[in-house]
Amino acid sequence: MGPAGFDRTHNVLISAVYGLPFGPSKKFLNANNLINREIIGGWQVSGVQQFATGQPIAITPNNNADTSSVNTFYANRICTGNPPAGHPKLQFFDPSCYVQPATGQYGRTRSGPRQPGIITTNLSMQKAFAITEKQQLQFRAEAFSVFNHPNFGTGSTSVTNPSAGLLTFESVGQRTLQLALRYAF
Repeated sequence: MGPAGFDRTHNVLISAVYGLPFGPSKKFLNANNLINREIIGGWQVSGVQQFATGQPIAITPNNNADTSSVNTFYANRICTGNPPAGHPKLQFFDPSCYVQPATGQYGRTRSGPRQPGIITTNLSMQKAFAITEKQQLQFRAEAFSVFNHPNFGTGSTSVTNPSAGLLTFESVGQRTLQLALRYAF
């Protein structure tokens, strides 16, 4: 047995909100005029930083034990599974260390290697514009994965797939920017 497939041994999320020091009653550009009050002042910057270890993956064989959909099948591990010397950069485990179990057997390696961890940063800037005493318009500019740090994941974990052990997709996604306008009443 081993850890569950959704296990992340370490997962750190750090978030912060900071009001920029511009506008009336702030440190910079603090004159109480229309431009400072309505355009320059009142902006906030917020961010979320995530550091997480990778999740374990189950190396799977072809189902040759039974025809039900109730059981999960695992490959058998015959060596450490560490990438061989001189391996391609995107190979994170050695697929030759995992073999198809004998006919009628379920396999015994529930948890194989762990996928690479996640490092991602999301940032946003927002400002609320007062329309009346009870109504406001909020503008937001958001950037997800702002530094575009690659967080690779594995595609196939089948012992019979030629791409097993290779990092074949980006698990968090590339940088995404979005603008939002919200009316609150």
